Amino acid sequence: FNGRKEVFSSVYPADLSLGAFGDYTKNVLTNALGETQGEIIGEMLMFSRALGDEERGLVEGYLMRKWCGTTLPGYGDLSGATVTGSGEVRISTPASAPRFAAGFDGLVTVTSDTLAFHVDAAVSQNAAVDAISAPSATIALPAAVTVTVNVASPAANGTYELLSAGAFNGPVTWTLRADSAPAGKTMRLVPGATSLSLAILPKGLMFTVR
Repeated sequence: FNGRKEVFSSVYPADLSLGAFGDYTKNVLTNALGETQGEIIGEMLMFSRALGDEERGLVEGYLMRKWCGTTLPGYGDLSGATVTGSGEVRISTPASAPRFAAGFDGLVTVTSDTLAFHVDAAVSQNAAVDAISAPSATIALPAAVTVTVNVASPAANGTYELLSAGAFNGPVTWTLRADSAPAGKTMRLVPGATSLSLAILPKGLMFTVR
């Protein structure tokens, strides 16, 4: 350990007492910034078997992204994984989010107040390519979120789901960047109690007849 946030992994060939890990919290180090601090274990994942290289890389990549805010080259992320059970999953971008099984009833915490989505009607007609769907979970969002959407050409009219959940943590003020609409189209966000969608409509005139 070097006094900074880091990921440590190891394979133990024999049984190991969990109490052995407590000693790490007693070290006091001075890091390269001159800060004196003790070691604190933020998260520990233990498996009953030795992981393969690819599995180990995915776990290390998950921990790097969650605790260090980055993933080093050569490490995978969990965007292609499916999460089940419960617990908390923290994500910073829709593209980095895993898939959530219908039975996942935990918490999905969105750490960024700016979310970018990609809409391509040829790939997904009813949702953004990187839409976040957690039907049984709670999605925790900042109080105010700015949404940008990249729309593949040609932009097809319709409503595209961006977020859906069993519940949101509270009221959210949504802002759609006005300069993101494709030519000849108008876009607006359609917030719901447990969802957020994007409507793409053709520009035109509206007449009110009385």
